[in-house]
Amino acid sequence: MRANSPIAGGWRGAFESWCGDWKERSLSHAFIRRNYQSTTLCDQCGQCGAIQPFKRTSPHLMPMIYTDFRLDAPWTTTLRDHQAYLAETPRDQQTPWVDVPGFDLSRVRWDSAHIILLGTGKDVAASFLVDLVARKKMY
Repeated sequence: MRANSPIAGGWRGAFESWCGDWKERSLSHAFIRRNYQSTTLCDQCGQCGAIQPFKRTSPHLMPMIYTDFRLDAPWTTTLRDHQAYLAETPRDQQTPWVDVPGFDLSRVRWDSAHIILLGTGKDVAASFLVDLVARKKMY
């Protein structure tokens, strides 16, 4: 009801970005067939064709494996921008966030608290501490 009206002493709210972990990204944005548990796992803003292989993954998809980090990896030719996403995704399968003024898939961000602190960060910190203890024992 207060959309486009001044709030909090004249300040206005605006959409900057959306952050979440992998599970919340797939739920909130309706990334039903493009998420961390699917063969086509890339839900990034470009929504590329990178795949995660499973036992039943078709052999013709294997060149698109996400662990291919070469600059000319086959999946790099499948990157899509926001407009391509809108054009290629049926309206009922698009993220409901497209109705928010200013939303663009490039504004879907990773939640660093989940990705770093609860993800790789704990492993890196543990390795660092083990190395630090080992070094202290040397002196």
